[in-house]
Amino acid sequence: MATVVTQNNVALYLQPDGKGTALDLASVDRHGAGDKTIPRAGRDLVSGRDVYGNPRIKDTVKTPPGGLITLNVEWEKITTPEFLETTARCGEEFGLWEFFMECGRLDNLSGWGRLDFYGGLGVTQNVQGAAPTIAGEGNRVVNNVDISGVHHVIWTPLEISAQTILEPEDLLDIAGLDDCYDDCWQGYAGPDQILYTVSAANAGSPGDSGSVWYTVNGGGAWAQVPLPDPFETDEDISHVVMMLISKTQYRVVVGRGTADAGNPPEVAYGDFTFGAPATTTWNQVEVGTTNNQYIEGLEWLFYDRMYTAAGGDIYISTDQAESWGSAIYTGATVINAFAKDKDDNVWAVGESNLILRELAKSGTFDTRVGPSGGGTFYSVAVANDGRLYAGNGSSVYLSTNAAANTGGWTELRDFGTNHSVVEINIAGQAEVDNGEGQLLTVIVDDSTPGNGEVWRSWDGGNSWRQTTELTNQGYNAAYFSRQDDNLAIICGDTSGSYGVIHKYSPCTTC
Repeated sequence: MATVVTQNNVALYLQPDGKGTALDLASVDRHGAGDKTIPRAGRDLVSGRDVYGNPRIKDTVKTPPGGLITLNVEWEKITTPEFLETTARCGEEFGLWEFFMECGRLDNLSGWGRLDFYGGLGVTQNVQGAAPTIAGEGNRVVNNVDISGVHHVIWTPLEISAQTILEPEDLLDIAGLDDCYDDCWQGYAGPDQILYTVSAANAGSPGDSGSVWYTVNGGGAWAQVPLPDPFETDEDISHVVMMLISKTQYRVVVGRGTADAGNPPEVAYGDFTFGAPATTTWNQVEVGTTNNQYIEGLEWLFYDRMYTAAGGDIYISTDQAESWGSAIYTGATVINAFAKDKDDNVWAVGESNLILRELAKSGTFDTRVGPSGGGTFYSVAVANDGRLYAGNGSSVYLSTNAAANTGGWTELRDFGTNHSVVEINIAGQAEVDNGEGQLLTVIVDDSTPGNGEVWRSWDGGNSWRQTTELTNQGYNAAYFSRQDDNLAIICGDTSGSYGVIHKYSPCTTC
């Protein structure tokens, strides 16, 4: 059961040494904060008249927010200048962490129950408290600053719970629709409800093929898309992406994860109508012309640009996977993942420390530089401020200079032998393009096999907290909600009798 937030159990934290460094408690009994105003889109009326000629409201139009987030922080003045007194001089932006402690000490973050993070902040006015007084009173001097900012992100403690799916093979990837509800989408249930996951073929049962499963209620119930499967027998489905393509339909695109000696790599697409999530015809489309290859990476990053990799080459489709041209990048190194940044640059990462960047949909990928001693890249994500996070080897790394050289990389955490970071999520993407780089969640696979893990960092990777594990045999991918920063659905290898589907959501017992 949720706990009511009380003022006396809220603590303010700042990051005086810059992004990605340790948080510092403002103070227990000298600092306070007033109301925070978070502007949203307004509404203006469109007037008209009824059949009798009387004025009426016939419609509304949305108007932009009326300003920035505003708040005020006050503190009792001491002889040493404080962060909020000096930070305005260079005009740099900063964050403010407002933790509600459900239990324990205010200076120990182990007992937190809610985090309100305010980002893109700047001091707009600094007020030095009144002193001296004519009457010679000895009251404490109270300073305060007015602050304005850009985004607000809410985090709560999360837990992992199991969903039920009757697929006996490993689940290799997952995708979902995260668009906000709109009456224009006829029959759309809203974000995070419609998801699809894909499986490996049964290696021990010749004739089996990878399958596609779906849910229309956020994972409350999973069912298999009826046969025929998208690809031939004995072939895995390694990737899945999806997007709205009309007012009534969405398209699901899957990648063949098994090499076929007699055919080039393939994707298959199927169109589904809202209300009929199990009904489609799969259309197989070859990618390139080289036989005995498979789809290595697949992402639908823009409506008119889908990216895939096969045989170390990169291809794009500008017609929602219906056709693929010649490779726009040719190489021999396996490419595992794609991501885009807020400037529409596309990043690709893979084995042998390979990291590439395409600038502004130019159709040309240039080679960047991975971390010193790096191995295989498994994942990549870029925050709003350009900080680049990547899973490489058994670690998660940060580049602060767009992977220009090895000196720009920092290893944030090594998760240990046989571990790899297969997904990186940056929170706040509904509030600010590409998200707030101080709030990170990573999905870690254990190829031993062993339990896959989920870790979070609220200070840009300086410190990490693991969520209590739920038995599994390794994680492969995750769907993170864009609208709810406290929701993810994770898929993984067979544990017990079936592939794993785990929900990552607010804790009900902690």
